[in-house]
Amino acid sequence: MWEEKVARAKRLVPRYHHNAERRWAVLQRMLAGLRRRGRVSALLLDTPVNPRFVREGFGEDFYAAHRQRMRQWARRSGLAYLNINEAANLQDEDFFDHYHLSRREAQQRCTAALAAKVAEVLAGPGPQEEPS
Repeated sequence: MWEEKVARAKRLVPRYHHNAERRWAVLQRMLAGLRRRGRVSALLLDTPVNPRFVREGFGEDFYAAHRQRMRQWARRSGLAYLNINEAANLQDEDFFDHYHLSRREAQQRCTAALAAKVAEVLAGPGPQEEPS
């Protein structure tokens, strides 16, 4: 199963940048619709991903470019951004596969990091950015 997920990621990586702006445009339209209906607080969240999967599947260069793109999108849209892997200090052993956390301590770190960021977003008047 691991090898299949790694192989699939390697196939998808070259198309990511090609399709990224179209996907972002869809999210922008959704966000604009929500904002027209009233005050909306939003957060752009990078979900947990096994660091081993980053190394073996996506590749470090791709993942760094992805995170930079997410930061840029957040800035352009006035959104807060949180990379949960960094905020919760996730390690290979925290996962049982490519995306799913297996250790209770890691789940608690993710929950605490997300709760802190949501509280920051709700309390602040403008976008907050994850430290680089």
